[in-house]
This record gives sequence, C-alpha cells and structure tokens, in this order.
Amino acid sequence: MKVALDDFSDYCDKNQMIIKSVVPLTRAQAHQYSIADTYFASGPNSAGGWGYGLGYGWGISMIVGFAALLQREEEISDEEYQKRMHQLEEQKAREEKIAALKKEQAVIESEIQDKANFIEASECYSSAAVEERKGIVGGVKFIVSGEKAYPFASGAINIS
Repeated sequence: MKVALDDFSDYCDKNQMIIKSVVPLTRAQAHQYSIADTYFASGPNSAGGWGYGLGYGWGISMIVGFAALLQREEEISDEEYQKRMHQLEEQKAREEKIAALKKEQAVIESEIQDKANFIEASECYSSAAVEERKGIVGGVKFIVSGEKAYPFASGAINIS
C-alpha cells in the first residue's frame, strides 16, 4: 500500500495536482468455528446430564485501496495570467456583442414581418372594387368589395 501511495504522490507532483483528501477502501474477513455436545439421562428417581462446548473465531479488516480527491494546480507567470485575463475579457465582449446583434436581428425581423403584413393588406384593399350604391332613403354609399360601406368615396379609396 505504501508503494501505491508513493506512486500516486509522484503522479500528482508530475501533473501539477494537489491531493485534497484520501479515503481508505477496506474489506473485512471473519471466521468462526464451534462444536458442542450434551448428554441427558433420567431415571425413576433422578435425572442428570452433562455437556461440553468448544469454539473460536477471528476477524480482520484490511485496507485494499484508496479513493482520492484531486485538484489541478498550475503555476503560471504574471504575463501568462494577464494574457489569459485579456482573452477572457475579449470573449465576454464578443458574447455581449453577439447577444446585442441577435436582439437587433429579432427587432428587424419583427419590423419586416409587420411591413409584409401591411403590404399584403394594402394589396388586398387596392385590388378591391369600389361600388357606388344608392341608399333606400336617397343617400349614396360607397362599398369596398361588398364588405364595408363608407359615406364618402375618399374613405373607400384611401384605405390605410
């Protein structure tokens, strides 16, 4: 076990790791043996008996391995640290820019959809026929495609 722990410690040193904790893994083994015998006799006026017993046992707990919790440790220079911090700041700035561009893209797509809906609606109204009908009492109404009535022709033609 000592050899295994030494090899493990060398591995950690070589790979820049710190041993945070080590938990032993155990296994137990036990053995028991016993024997007993009795004799009992009774007569018309008396009874008696005897017996004997023998037993022994043992148990042992053995360490068969270990589980370790490790943490990687790196020793770097100040220049390397500054370089890594600069890279992290650049990455964060890129992610913020991407998020802003995605937000702007969503707004533009929404505006495009609104414009397309407006164009579709205006094409529908521009192709509609305007009819002039005389009212029952003598007034005139302007009907767009038989659906909506307007009191003036300008209202029927300039639908927005």
